[in-house]
Amino acid sequence: EAYAKALRGRTSDHPVALPHPDVTSQDPLSKGLGLMERMAEGFALAMDDDFNSREAIAKVLGGVREATRLLD
Repeated sequence: EAYAKALRGRTSDHPVALPHPDVTSQDPLSKGLGLMERMAEGFALAMDDDFNSREAIAKVLGGVREATRLLD
């Protein structure tokens, strides 16, 4: 629904702004963006820590679990 609303309001001159990423939001798009941002930050930190690929993959899988729960 959020994507359909964004597409209806979209024009080539005035792109629709995405909502602020917020994992505590009731808006599914805002919450999803917040989860993606959190996962990406965790992934980057793990990779910066001596290429900690095990922790980085754990962050990605945690993000997938959260996204799946959000979609259900």
